[in-house]
Amino acid sequence: MTVRFGTAAGSVRADVDVSLSSAIGSEPGARIPVSYNPADPTEVVHVDYLDGRDADGVRQGSIVIGLLAAGLLAGAAREAVRAQRQTAAASGSAGKGPGSLHAGD
Repeated sequence: MTVRFGTAAGSVRADVDVSLSSAIGSEPGARIPVSYNPADPTEVVHVDYLDGRDADGVRQGSIVIGLLAAGLLAGAAREAVRAQRQTAAASGSAGKGPGSLHAGD
């Protein structure tokens, strides 16, 4: 459906998808509730489509990214601990090879 409305920048004419119930009985001059992007007034959405479903994708993506970040952080922490243990073990056994002298030998 093509809608026409006024903004601070002037008149806008844009195409908008509407639900079947809104389209039935709509005649030229009928008022249709829409929401538009002020940065791009031709980006228009019928208010029936503003039910929060857009936010679900953002929320789900954030959860997946958060879980991946937590997994990477846990893996990095485990590797840091492993490297620290190897370094400590290597420095603790330095000089204890065969043929080395120790106090009390």
